[in-house]
Amino acid sequence: MSLERIARDGKRIGAKLTLGQRPAARGGLRGGSREVVLGNTRLLVGGDIIVEIDSVPIDGNAALREFLETRTRVGQEVVVRFYRGDEPRTTSVALGERRQ
Repeated sequence: MSLERIARDGKRIGAKLTLGQRPAARGGLRGGSREVVLGNTRLLVGGDIIVEIDSVPIDGNAALREFLETRTRVGQEVVVRFYRGDEPRTTSVALGERRQ
């Protein structure tokens, strides 16, 4: 799972998924679908932006990783609030094991 910080109106608000057909995708979340190059960095764009998991604000990659590593376990179901474009949405996701 790869994540990028996302800005909305000049403020960092969430983590952007770039994951494919993993548990989050099965839970209805969409990862980035189009690759762009910014300087020497390749980024996937066009996916959902996670802003909260189980009522805990997620403001970027570090917050998401910390939450997943310290507050969850494989198989646990979490409630994810996210944006798809300008539309706020909510879904439940059963967490899977991270592939290396």
